Amino acid sequence: MTQAIEVSDVFLKSGVIVSTRGRVKSMESKATAKDNGNELTCPIVVLVNEGTASAAEIVAGALQDNGRALIMGTQTFGKASVQTVIPLEDGSALKLTTARYYTPKGRSIQAEGIKPDIIVKYIKASDEAENTAWWEDRITEKDLQGHIKPEKEDGKKIDETQGKNQKKDIKENSDLANDNQLKAAIDILKSWNIMKKTLKN
Repeated sequence: MTQAIEVSDVFLKSGVIVSTRGRVKSMESKATAKDNGNELTCPIVVLVNEGTASAAEIVAGALQDNGRALIMGTQTFGKASVQTVIPLEDGSALKLTTARYYTPKGRSIQAEGIKPDIIVKYIKASDEAENTAWWEDRITEKDLQGHIKPEKEDGKKIDETQGKNQKKDIKENSDLANDNQLKAAIDILKSWNIMKKTLKN
């Protein structure tokens, strides 16, 4: 929990990060963000799935409820309980669940998890897809033999190698090529500023 609060505070200037509620009043607590003046202000997309649990769910819930990040992927695991260990005389111990973690808006994480703002299920690349990627099949005008060369307004030829280099960069980045969730997140981040300008207009 301590690390989850510290990570969330890196991106939040104010607001509740997480709260705990239990059967007794003494188990209730609330952690809030502090304005240190050096919080990161970049756009954030948080990728989550069924393996996202505990502290990671606290961070995702804090950024989501405070409107600081877009959560993308699939529903998280749903493990967010406070457990107290009571030592016994024979050397064994009894573990009791004494409280639950809640997001800033009061949503229980335990057994419910964090629901993404945008659901993107992971699609495993097939053997055929791994051998032949989408950018290898796409044909454009400049790929045709004998095509008319494009020109800029000043009459200079356009460097046609630029597009080919971009395809090469994508192909070499195996993580991006084989992870549709990661690619979706990057696409959103790339279009973030464009969308902001569009909405203002």
